[in-house]
Amino acid sequence: MGKVNSAIASRAGDREEGASGFTLKEAAALAEEHLGGARVRGLRPLSGGRRNQNYRLATDAGFACVLRVFDRTDRAKWEEESIALAHLERHAPELPVPRVLGRGVWGEGGEPYLLLSLLPGRPVGRGLPSLDGAAQAKASFAMGDFLARLHATPLPAPGYGLWCEGAERQADPVAFERDGFERASRRCVREGWLTERLAASALRFLERRLRAFDPTEPAVFCHHDLHADNVLFASDGEELRLSGVVDFEHARGRSREYDWVMALWSLPDDGTAADYGELGPLRRAFLDGYTRLHGLHAAWRERLLAFEMIKAVGFLVYKPAYAEFLTRNREHVVRLLRLDGLVA
Repeated sequence: MGKVNSAIASRAGDREEGASGFTLKEAAALAEEHLGGARVRGLRPLSGGRRNQNYRLATDAGFACVLRVFDRTDRAKWEEESIALAHLERHAPELPVPRVLGRGVWGEGGEPYLLLSLLPGRPVGRGLPSLDGAAQAKASFAMGDFLARLHATPLPAPGYGLWCEGAERQADPVAFERDGFERASRRCVREGWLTERLAASALRFLERRLRAFDPTEPAVFCHHDLHADNVLFASDGEELRLSGVVDFEHARGRSREYDWVMALWSLPDDGTAADYGELGPLRRAFLDGYTRLHGLHAAWRERLLAFEMIKAVGFLVYKPAYAEFLTRNREHVVRLLRLDGLVA
């Protein structure tokens, strides 16, 4: 038990405190509005949140919840998470995700916020490699199983894209992915993260794999950012169990293999081949969890590689939140191109 618990506990509080500066008095006003007048006795920052700030709010009655404060420029993320969680509460109440207890816009600055139920467990995150092989495989299986159940949930609205008001969705996944990738790669060229030649090669790589997509296939409910920092685990003795999944601000309709990318990237190296022609035990466990509900597409490897390229280039665009990954993701673009012999 100690080894499992210590690996999970090592991830608690290892990020910088949020800069939003929400005060106990302000939290008390929100509790008055949304929690039936409960008196707040504690407010402390939680780890996690690149583009928002999260706090644990405790009342004197022993109740605790999460106060999630979004940047005023991220109203779409606030709306998207609100829509996603409310929809899951209605259509998939068995999934271990937060429940929305209250929402609104706070203060003169207009900071959107959510009050969410507090889930048990902690994110294992970068502590995953310190677990033994059996615990790692169990965690991998659990992530695949969660995504399978999420993807079986009906969508809030049909099509590929966001669900918030005013968002444009597309019915054709091929056009959706190609258009978005071309915009992202052009921006990477303008900002110097990709050369014109690399961007053109990356588009060729993607075009070859978009042949594996049916323009009429429907989207599924995607978390869009499921990795080990957003998955909570608790331990019952020596047994590790998935106790919750958080951070639905990026949720949208998309193809199922897109949702695999961050989960697979967050797993330790297990000898899986770069083209997924040979699977190590952790990636195999993930797919075992997923295929409890869904079969694999005949071209799942090509589809997954397409989304690895899309994700790697996308990370080069969103620099403020993912600065530490910039060089790593540019290198990943090059590694993928080597699979097709498009770079030396």
